[in-house]
Amino acid sequence: MLEIIAVIIALLLLGLFAFLIYRAMRSYDAGAHATFITSKNGEYYGALRAPITLWDPSIKVLKDRNAPDMTFITHDASGSDYYEKSLVKKRTGEISLRVHTAAPRPFISRTVENRQLLIKTRVAFQLDVDRIQIPTQMQAFGATRLAHRKPLRQRHRRVHQRGSPRQAGRDRG
Repeated sequence: MLEIIAVIIALLLLGLFAFLIYRAMRSYDAGAHATFITSKNGEYYGALRAPITLWDPSIKVLKDRNAPDMTFITHDASGSDYYEKSLVKKRTGEISLRVHTAAPRPFISRTVENRQLLIKTRVAFQLDVDRIQIPTQMQAFGATRLAHRKPLRQRHRRVHQRGSPRQAGRDRG
């Protein structure tokens, strides 16, 4: 009888331990400073708005190689070195919602009077959680477009190699 109680207690402790590990692995600290993009069955599911534990195993946070690639150009404090900064921490999938400053490289523009102006720009921006799906959709659109480009180029080459039906009729007649 004592052994049965010990086995039951061990199973309960094992279950509690498994629950705590699952909760720790599936808890995300989203809020005003950061969010995470989730997918369900490969489709965009939503952005997390508050600290949450995802209990549904079919909902996944996009991270590592699946994380969206959101970058912008900025410069260091001295203003001399420009570099690309990412809004996404690839390892965790965390997307920063803080205010960022994009600063593209200066460029030269000409006025109507043919004067040259050196344009230096800086833009402060912040991602909106309600519209966070738009950059991910644009990234998916770019990936889809690149994937369809290769077969399209191959079809285009085949048509030019064979010649169009109109061109073949002209060659015969």
